[in-house]
Amino acid sequence: EYMGTLVSLIRSAMEAEPPPPDLEPERPSEAMDVVASDAAPAHAYTAEDIVPHAELPVLWSAPGTANAAYYRAEVLQVTKDPMRGLQIYVHYKDFNRRLDGWVPLEACDLSQMVIPSKEEVDAKRNRRGKRVGGPTQSSSSRNKKRKKKASSRSRRSGGTKLSGAAKAAQLYASKAAKGGDDDDDDGDDDGDEGQTSSTNVVSKMASPKRTSKGGDETTGDGAAESGASDAERSGRRGGSLSHDHHAQARVRNVNVIHFGRYDMEAWYFSPYPPEFTASGELWLCQFCLQYLTSRYQLQRHLEKCTIRHPPGNEIYRDGNLAFFELDGVKSRHYCQNLCLVSKVFLDHKTLFFDVDPFLFYVLCELDATGYQIVGYFSKEKVSSEGYNVACILTMPCYQRKGYGNVMIAFSYELSRVEGKPGSPEKPLSDLGLLSYRSYWAKVLLKLIYDTAGEISVERMCELTAIKTDDIINTLQILEVLVYYKGRHVLVIPDSVIDKHLKKNGEWRLAPEIKREALHWTPFVVTRARTHRQ
Repeated sequence: EYMGTLVSLIRSAMEAEPPPPDLEPERPSEAMDVVASDAAPAHAYTAEDIVPHAELPVLWSAPGTANAAYYRAEVLQVTKDPMRGLQIYVHYKDFNRRLDGWVPLEACDLSQMVIPSKEEVDAKRNRRGKRVGGPTQSSSSRNKKRKKKASSRSRRSGGTKLSGAAKAAQLYASKAAKGGDDDDDDGDDDGDEGQTSSTNVVSKMASPKRTSKGGDETTGDGAAESGASDAERSGRRGGSLSHDHHAQARVRNVNVIHFGRYDMEAWYFSPYPPEFTASGELWLCQFCLQYLTSRYQLQRHLEKCTIRHPPGNEIYRDGNLAFFELDGVKSRHYCQNLCLVSKVFLDHKTLFFDVDPFLFYVLCELDATGYQIVGYFSKEKVSSEGYNVACILTMPCYQRKGYGNVMIAFSYELSRVEGKPGSPEKPLSDLGLLSYRSYWAKVLLKLIYDTAGEISVERMCELTAIKTDDIINTLQILEVLVYYKGRHVLVIPDSVIDKHLKKNGEWRLAPEIKREALHWTPFVVTRARTHRQ
């Protein structure tokens, strides 16, 4: 009787125990918030219901790891591949756009998909526009002057024949002006001149929120041919930056760049002509930057290409490193190709073909075959805001080797020769901000460390050519500027020195530019030169 009672109790307990849950990849809490608490009940969505602007969890794993998790993502484009089936291009919310990519249908959780209404999509665009804001008064007046000069050049010259890439970007810009906000539009839109900004044809990009690690970059210049229209130029904001995204320009059109002996994965959209990006691969000449569609074409091109260095003046040489100065007017085709390449790795860049108002400084590494392009930065010939860098980029195959700091140091050395402080064009990109903060911290801490007695911010500006705003902002970030007894004083603990100036007990200083190796005079705009250009 006792045993029978015990068995019955065990059976009742087993029947009351819920079955074990099905195993599935762990989802972070942010991924589970795709459906709002007050949203409508979940629907049984199918693949046919996936449309641009829809949000849903997507299974993603970091490269080189086996841990996969669901993250919130926005659908940008849907296509049906005959070999791989339905493919969806998604942007992971709150992550840098270089992580965007194509995913199969199996990686998407349709049960948690949310399809916004047209009113919600329009409201989202309006919020983005208000968040970005319009141009400042100074930048607006500067844009009007540039548009007036461009239109006068166009009337005198009767228009300039556009290259294939310029025509493509012009087409994309005209589509955007007619209502190119629709994500299903086929037009591409993007352009800029340096590291982050546009052309005679302007395509508009937006800044990322959260970023991943990478190389050096900052802001951008402009690039356009002399025959552009005023409507196309009107998209430029704040010198060289424009933050208004066109839908098609958010979808990466190149997957791999073959550059010399390196194969580099593309990060962002670049307005190369569609006939060159159909395969998703581009072959570039490492000397003249001409873009081609196959390795065979590249081999034929190299047999005829005689260029072994950038088509400009060599103004600096230190060992196997050299800087070349290029005028956007004299080397227009090369500078346009340089801007197209840089857009592949720069999110904000919107100017590509209006390179006339800019000077380009290309850093090269000399080897047995010629001068290999490491990176470059550009600057406006005349900058009313005192910017000494409009766009800066280190090629991904040369990143994390200190070349970004070399170019930053060189830009400030040019500012010292000009006799005025400089600053990079704002806003900086994610990687550019990291590079500049690292450089500013090293230069300022070393200067303060070596100075006996008091030193003012104005004196630091005079010695380093860094603007006072950047100096104060850097000192505040380092938390070494303290208000004490009615005045600001610098208090630098050893931990700050060890963090920024030392590595494994050895000094880690910013690179120095040898002034005796620099042969350069500042660019001076005269009335005759302006009339000639």
